[in-house]
Amino acid sequence: MNIAAQYDTRCFLLVWHDVFRQFLFCIAIPIAVSGQTIPVFPGAEGFGTTTPAGRGGEIIKVTTLDASGPGSLKEAIDASGKRTIVFEVGGIIDLRPTGNCRHLAIRNPYCTIAGQTAPSPGITIIGYGIQIHTHDVLVQHLAIRNLDHHGPGGDCRHSFYIQNASNVVIDHCTCTWSPNKLISTWSKCNGETHDITVSNTILAENFNCAGVHSEGCHSKGFLLGDGSLNVTIKNCLFSDNWDRNPAIKGGSTSQIVNNIVYYPGEVAIVITEDAYCGSKPVKTSIVGNVLKSGRKTRLIYDYFIGPFHVNSSDTRIYAHDNLGDTNYVYTQHPQWYPPRFEAFNPESVPPECIASSPEEAAWTRPMTVLSSDETYEHVLRHAGYRVADNDTIDSRIVNEVVQGWGMILDSLGQVPGGMPEYPSTNRELSFPDNYNSDDDGDGYTNLEEILHEMAEAVQGLGRDLTIPLQTINNAISDKKPYICIGTDKLKLPSLEQKKRYSIVLLSPDGRIVRQLCGKTAGELNLSTRGLHTGIYLIQISSTPNSLVSSTKYIHQ
Repeated sequence: MNIAAQYDTRCFLLVWHDVFRQFLFCIAIPIAVSGQTIPVFPGAEGFGTTTPAGRGGEIIKVTTLDASGPGSLKEAIDASGKRTIVFEVGGIIDLRPTGNCRHLAIRNPYCTIAGQTAPSPGITIIGYGIQIHTHDVLVQHLAIRNLDHHGPGGDCRHSFYIQNASNVVIDHCTCTWSPNKLISTWSKCNGETHDITVSNTILAENFNCAGVHSEGCHSKGFLLGDGSLNVTIKNCLFSDNWDRNPAIKGGSTSQIVNNIVYYPGEVAIVITEDAYCGSKPVKTSIVGNVLKSGRKTRLIYDYFIGPFHVNSSDTRIYAHDNLGDTNYVYTQHPQWYPPRFEAFNPESVPPECIASSPEEAAWTRPMTVLSSDETYEHVLRHAGYRVADNDTIDSRIVNEVVQGWGMILDSLGQVPGGMPEYPSTNRELSFPDNYNSDDDGDGYTNLEEILHEMAEAVQGLGRDLTIPLQTINNAISDKKPYICIGTDKLKLPSLEQKKRYSIVLLSPDGRIVRQLCGKTAGELNLSTRGLHTGIYLIQISSTPNSLVSSTKYIHQ
């Protein structure tokens, strides 16, 4: 068995009454403690990922898309005891008619929500999100799209609101269109929210000026709130959120690993000791993340990672291999062109706050860390709730990241294509009678083995990131950002044939790595052989005053 065993010593007194003899003997009985030694699913990494969640409990089937009542997701969430929630239906669960932001609140521990069990198109929750106020919870393969309807605001409109909770894992979900934050962890500095992992999730297109939030415009990605301890954000895509991608608050400990931040407004990753309970030190490790700006990105802190109000000698920040972008002008120093390329300025915090290793700040193992060059493709290929279903919204968001399009949205009316009308589908599920047994002895129950296979099926092998040639041509002719992936030459066939062009390819640190001058469109084939996989800035001009530039990802 791939699990450790502890031993409980039991002693027994045997008495033979006929001869009045007695004998005391002791035996050591092995006790499997799988919750302490195996991840909640194979490959899960991060704080809290050894939770058993619903392992060993009953199966509860969701048989209706109704917001409440018999067979509903709400009924399953409200149940007590160890439980795994599976879906015999697919489609939209609309919470708007409830008018109740706390309608789906997980308050009873040991719960697994297995969205991968739903038939295509999967489960999309609209109107409100899910709140978690307990321990040992796993949520996988759900989409939560809050929309911009008027009604309760504030905490009601998160996709996931995690408060006074522990050992919680959110994996392969999609969170969009909230007029507040998409995800928050919160404990009001009491330390009761701890050991949380959010992985392989899309957090995108949070509405900014929807007129719903009491504070006004409020497009926020992820608030790692005051006193949240041991939080992992890993392999996630933040796209088209104005601020908090994520925000790391006072009194928290966290690791931010291999995420993409695309098209932030004023703030990408931000660190502050500010907290509602006063200024508190922060401990965070930020490793292997990638920033790609949008057309209107203007970072007010000049850097991908923007610390402010960091003064405590107890704060520790470890930042390594975070790839900053070059495709914008910083608001505080617009005279810099090309702009500075650093992702993080260690001079922005006291020197004693800079950690020399991730363990000195906040870290858990095992932890697979990709290089920032590898992060871009991996996250775009695998993040989201059902990659194999090719969901139209998730696919559009990813394609906009690749092509450099998109925008900060205010309302559903600005969403290209609007909200799709997903069909309602049904599929009966059957499980073996011994679903809580472990036939192969690996620590996972037979039910969990089935769930793992279903998760692999809805994720598939990952998205195809190759952009069709016509899309590239249209982007160039419209003077929009464009990209080529998976080719050893950067070809630009739609440019006017009679003009001569110059093309320059710059590395992330500003070095010119390829250059062609005075070439016609037919001759403008720029080799990318020998370049490392990563993000580059490409500039094309036909005259000194006609410059088209964009960030590019080249995959070798």
